[in-house]
Amino acid sequence: GSAQNDLPFGSDATICVLIGPAATLSHVFTVPAGQPDSTSLTVRGIGFGNGFYTITTAAIDLRAGSGHNIGGNAFGGYLPTSGALLGALSRGVFLGGTSKNATIGGADADRNYFGNLSQNAIVVNLTYDTPSGHIIRNNYIGVRPDGLTAQANSADGISSSNGAEVLIDKNTIVASDYGISLLSGTKNYTLTRNNIGVNALGIGNAALPNNVGIAVGLGSGGHTIGAAPLQNLQTGTYSNFISNNNGDGILLSADAGALNSIRGNAIFSNGKGGSGIGIDLGGTLAQLAND
Repeated sequence: GSAQNDLPFGSDATICVLIGPAATLSHVFTVPAGQPDSTSLTVRGIGFGNGFYTITTAAIDLRAGSGHNIGGNAFGGYLPTSGALLGALSRGVFLGGTSKNATIGGADADRNYFGNLSQNAIVVNLTYDTPSGHIIRNNYIGVRPDGLTAQANSADGISSSNGAEVLIDKNTIVASDYGISLLSGTKNYTLTRNNIGVNALGIGNAALPNNVGIAVGLGSGGHTIGAAPLQNLQTGTYSNFISNNNGDGILLSADAGALNSIRGNAIFSNGKGGSGIGIDLGGTLAQLAND
């Protein structure tokens, strides 16, 4: 009776296999460190929850290998279609070590759902800064599978430290601490077409804000947030939609690295918590002159 989603907005998926551990575990599925690039893991159409016990690291823990595909799963929160509550979870997916070329999400049938997590939904913490080729695309983070209603996370939507050349594209990220955080050791990430602080229809309400939309700090640099340098967007279009967040839309802290590009985004109506601007360079909350 299981079925994958075929809707461009929301979800009509039916997930019939649910995993909640019968003892405290580090993970449910893993590719451990030391595995060769020929090792790959595919996980599709499964619901993950803590049950009466805890998954301490992440439901899926990828430390090595290449070509992983994680799609159509629900991590904590509510199931699509039935609306049944999976319960709390710590983290959904951990991309670490020497893992390469993982796709988390993808087409509409491959969209993952992350909600009610006690820590970050997706973590990227690689061993070194060689290009990883990871793609995080078209996931709902902090929003129920209907694409509309918040299911808040206690920490970041996507949290990154170390690693290079990761694509974060077309995700809806709400009701988290930082929607996306790019911290020490991250280089040359590309963030495009994400809804940050608003639901999958681009609508914000009081339950949906992140505390900060996107944060870059601790020497992290070389990132493209929106349109690439020299890329022209068509009139009336934009890349990331960043609105309705409690603090800054985009925060480049005073210790952020160089060569970060912020172009072609729709950024407005942030600072809902009383303090915050669209693009905050240096964390001063000073509105700088437009160039």
